Amino acid sequence: MFEIVVSPRGNRPDSFPPGFWKRTLAAIGIAIALWLSIAVPVGAAELPQADETGNYSGRSCHQHWEVVDPDPNGLNCRRAEIGLKELYGLGLQDLPEIGNWEVIGTLSEGETFTAALFPSGFNGVYDKNSNPWLFVDRVDRADSPSQCLVRANANFVKPIEPAQNCS
Repeated sequence: MFEIVVSPRGNRPDSFPPGFWKRTLAAIGIAIALWLSIAVPVGAAELPQADETGNYSGRSCHQHWEVVDPDPNGLNCRRAEIGLKELYGLGLQDLPEIGNWEVIGTLSEGETFTAALFPSGFNGVYDKNSNPWLFVDRVDRADSPSQCLVRANANFVKPIEPAQNCS
């Protein structure tokens, strides 16, 4: 049923052409190095992904963001009417209407900022309409507002490197 074919040189390691093992091992080494350079390490941090509505609504500890809102007037940054701890501690029935809070300034397209983390270690808070918001802790430009809230939506902001691992 099966037929075993033996080459005239045999299958001994010394029966291969000169340099065969050297070239084979070099090719295997290159393949492994390439694979390791493109493989995502286990537990590597990834940038947050927006959901189907554009909201960054999952639990994230990512702090580095860029404004992508093309509005020439800029992205509204709203004054936090209560402290971060109080905002985070509100029950679901008491969520505020952040979209109605005072605009204290705007962030320009391309501007980057650092989002504050709440006591839970995550960066988002929700309003009465279930919209996620980021608390702008620090900005790169001295004349831009900080200590205010912006919508966590792909129409307005995007996460930028470096990615952060929340564990």
